[in-house]
Amino acid sequence: MTRGKYELSNEEVTTYRDKKAVYNRTYYTANRKKQLTYQTVYRAEHREKIMTRDAVYNAAHREQRRAYYATYRAIHSEEIATYQATRRARKADAFIEAIDRQTVFSRDGGLCGICQQGVEPANWHLDHVIPLSKGGQHSYDNVQVSHPVCNMRKGTR
Repeated sequence: MTRGKYELSNEEVTTYRDKKAVYNRTYYTANRKKQLTYQTVYRAEHREKIMTRDAVYNAAHREQRRAYYATYRAIHSEEIATYQATRRARKADAFIEAIDRQTVFSRDGGLCGICQQGVEPANWHLDHVIPLSKGGQHSYDNVQVSHPVCNMRKGTR
């Protein structure tokens, strides 16, 4: 490889890349706040340009983006469900306890708390016994496994 007017061997190229990577990590770690400030100001000043560029890209890559997000949702379904349940609890200004869905599923033995029938491990809802809208908490004491149909039929009762 040629770097400027110098010929570099493969070993020197690897060493150079490693040094450059270390330098970049060090620089950006030390100047993180400065970089974030710059990015914030740039985005504010060039908002229309960025929105136009993003709209053009999204229109041209609509199918790839749909496929990517469908795959992402399939892989991260547990995290998404946990985030959504916590967000609903925050909006209701309820007490929030970190809840692991698999722990609740194991605790309840995979049985629906409403109809007492078995639930598919890949398709179930985390039901609040006392709904968040009625003052219930987002805690292990107030959640149970339920079929999606049972939970939707129950609603906020």
